[in-house]
Parts: sequence; C-alpha cells; structure tokens
Amino acid sequence: MIRRWQEVVESSGVHLCTYVFEKFGPANALLLEYSNGRCAIISPPPTPDPTLIEYAKSKGEIDALIVSNLGHTAGYKDWQTIVPEARLYATSDCIPLLKRLKPVDVFMPVSDLEFRSGMECFGAPGTRTGSLLMRSRLGERPVVFVDEILMNLNEPIKPLFMRFMFALTRTRTGLSLNNVFRLFLTSDRKKLTEAARTLLEDGPICIPAHGDPISDTDLLQRARTLLA
Repeated sequence: MIRRWQEVVESSGVHLCTYVFEKFGPANALLLEYSNGRCAIISPPPTPDPTLIEYAKSKGEIDALIVSNLGHTAGYKDWQTIVPEARLYATSDCIPLLKRLKPVDVFMPVSDLEFRSGMECFGAPGTRTGSLLMRSRLGERPVVFVDEILMNLNEPIKPLFMRFMFALTRTRTGLSLNNVFRLFLTSDRKKLTEAARTLLEDGPICIPAHGDPISDTDLLQRARTLLA
C-alpha cells in the first residue's frame, strides 16, 4: 500500500494517510494544521518513511501526537523519536486506561489543545475506552473523522481473529457499523451514534478509522441511516 499524505479538501487543513496495522488491517492517520504554524497527528502511522515525515514537517511544527482510541497506539513512539518535543494527547475517557497500559508516557486531554476557528477535536460520548471525533469547516466542504463507529473497508480484513469477530457481530465489508466496537466498547450506544450522526450533517467528507473516505451523497445518507 502506498503511504502518503493527501489533503482531503483543499484548505481544510486535514491531510489523510492510510497505513496497514498488522493486527487489524487498513487504518487512517490524519495530519491536522490545527493552529497557526502548528500541526497534530491523529493515530500516528508507525515506521514513517522520510517522505511522510518531510511532508508533515512542511505543514508546520508537529507539537501534538493524538491517540484516537486505545487500539491506535502503534505509531506514536516512532514519531516521538522524530519530534521529541511533541506532547501526547488522548480523550479524557482513554487517558486512565493509557496510564495503566503505557505508564511511562504522559497523555494530556485533547481538550487542552487550542484549535483555530473552524476546526475541533473532542471525545465521543458513551464509550468505555475513549474515541476521538474531529470536524473541520475550513475548506469548501466539511471534513469529519468518526473514528471506530463506522467503517468502509473495500475488502475483507486478513487477521483470522478479527474476521471471526466481524462474522460474529455482523460487521460487514463496505460501509458498515463497527459492531465489535459498538457492542463491546461502548457504554451508551445512543449517545455515541447521535454524536457521529450529527457530524454527518452538511454533507461532509467522512473519514473512518478504517477504510475509504465516505464522500458520495448516497453513501453519506446510508451512513446516517446506519447511525439512526
């Protein structure tokens, strides 16, 4: 898989990179131009190559590495060696668990970051292990990140355990609710799905944690129906 950053919508300040996490499959990282001259990386991709690093640094000082949820910790250590001055961030629900799993590292609440007008990151309500949501209204079309609640995989994932879990929970290839996450890692499914559904208003390009961006009008409507 070719790994490179690409701005999702011109002037949105949101750049997407797809990578492969061996224990799951395709995953998405986002580079955010979140403040004047400053950048944050959501779900930092592991083992970044020089081109990936150079592009990210060209957009501003990378001073924030954000873990989107408890399962997306594979890459931040690699990026810490590249930008050791960057601080680690996560949602408030995720931080207590990260303290137990990663006791050496200090994670700050993502709410501490000061985003420029038109861009926001916040914790999704109703999860047991934390989940990050993001919205940018800076370009001609909004861009949103819904983390784990939706997936849009274009082929079946390869790890056998996850294939079994997908079959067990009826999580499908293509546009689907991530029922593994929804059934086992949420405390209030209604609050979570309502928060994600609100982000899909105004016809955005929707980036899930796993799979292709959701931009087609019909697919967005299907996503809203799944979240209803």
